[in-house]
Amino acid sequence: MSDLIKKISDGAKKLIDRIRGLFSGKKATAAADGERFVNEWTNALKDNGDVFSGLYSGLLKISEGAAKKNTALLEWETRARLKWEGTELYDATEKYMAPLSADTPPEDSAKWAAALLRCAETAGISRESGKELILDDRSVTAYQEWDNEELYTGDRIEIMLPAWYQNGKLLEQGRCRLIK
Repeated sequence: MSDLIKKISDGAKKLIDRIRGLFSGKKATAAADGERFVNEWTNALKDNGDVFSGLYSGLLKISEGAAKKNTALLEWETRARLKWEGTELYDATEKYMAPLSADTPPEDSAKWAAALLRCAETAGISRESGKELILDDRSVTAYQEWDNEELYTGDRIEIMLPAWYQNGKLLEQGRCRLIK
């Protein structure tokens, strides 16, 4: 699995480089425009990470090759359009994401998802790490128990889907199982 993740991560880097190269015919300008594209997405996420709440775990599954569909990626493009249509950020995004569809090969979807997650990480968006957690005051509200059992501070849980945060603020609730 780690070989797959490395391969997808390398593919995401190549995708970002390709975006950089497609912005214009001039190499020096293309690199600068590509950097601007990545920087603009990172900046957009710094102030608007919550626009994509509910999609981060889906992007992670897509990037790992574990998703059956690329629904989170398609929804990302839809939300970006609704939030930024008519701006330079959206125009650039649409230009490169427009070919994405339900039929996009999983490898291509994985590269896009990994590239967006890289921008999210740079913008301060992270997920809970680890497989188990003892709930504290912050994390007790960040998880929903798989079987709808009540969760309390001090409970030990197994993380099924991680919670996502941006600078300490909950963006996306995770799912867990209570360890008894």
